[in-house]
Order: sequence, then structure tokens, then C-alpha cells
Amino acid sequence: LIPVPFVGTRTFTLALFHLGEKVADLEAVELTGLNAPPGRPTYEGAQFVTVKAGEEIQFTIAAEDPNNDQLIFEVKFAPDGSEFDVETGVFRWTPTARQRDLYLMNFYAYDVPYNLKSPFVQRGIIVQ
Repeated sequence: LIPVPFVGTRTFTLALFHLGEKVADLEAVELTGLNAPPGRPTYEGAQFVTVKAGEEIQFTIAAEDPNNDQLIFEVKFAPDGSEFDVETGVFRWTPTARQRDLYLMNFYAYDVPYNLKSPFVQRGIIVQ
């Protein structure tokens, strides 16, 4: 195994040369670098969910890593009073009557120990 100095997967086209002249084209070769970031997180259900004030909402964020590294999660723009477990991806929140509004959150996955970040996935909660 030869270490490859890039992240992710790349395709290379190879050619055979003899005495500086191209003799033949070879098939494309796909190489996976030392590490690749996790895929975009996912969740079940619609992008926007509606909940009533005083009613708990709970869902789980999941992601896969192409290198099978351990993952941790992050949420940005989470509403006050919500809980998010960075290890399991479980989000919980019981909004109050004063929190009636639309909340848009961004969820990310990071691989451990390389700390490469996935693209984000957005989920919206409408509190009635």
C-alpha cells in the first residue's frame, strides 16, 4: 500500500511511454486518498416539520464515512432549550409558547480523528 497525498477519491488516466514517446493509453484508475470526509448527514421525514408549543420533537441525524471512521455530529443554529447528542446524533426539543417561529438548523458530521467535515444538511422546525 502506497500512501496517496490527497483526500477523497480521484480518477487518473494513465499512458505508457517509451523513450519519451507515448506508446499506448491505459484504462482509468480510481484511487482513494488517505482519508475522505463523511457523506452528507441524513434524517427520516420531511425537511420541514411542524410541532406545537409544549410538544416534544425528536429525530436522529445519521451519516456514513467512506473510511469507516468514527463520527461525531454538530448542529448550528439550534433553538434555545434544545438538546443535541454529538455522539448519537439525537436531537430533542420541547418548544415553549414564546418560541413560536421557524427554526432552520444545519447539521454536520466529522470523522474522528481526522476532523474532516461533511457538507451540511438542513432541517426546519415550525413551531405553532
